[in-house]
Amino acid sequence: MGSKHLGSYKWKQQRLLVLRRDSHICSYCGEPANEVDHVQARVLGGTDDLDNLVACCRRCNAMKSSRSEAVFLARQS
Repeated sequence: MGSKHLGSYKWKQQRLLVLRRDSHICSYCGEPANEVDHVQARVLGGTDDLDNLVACCRRCNAMKSSRSEAVFLARQS
């Protein structure tokens, strides 16, 4: 595991890595993604590590908010 929270420069690098890794496709709905979401929200103890980050679209990121991924996905189905 890396640092809990990254500074702005390192966060921008991490964000680009995640978007490239996920081919700019939202992990939640499959639409084009331009944002990165914390699977486990930072306010709930989530980190900026790659295994806690996924590409997502603006709509899904806003709808998920700080909910856990499981709760968010359960409400979508």
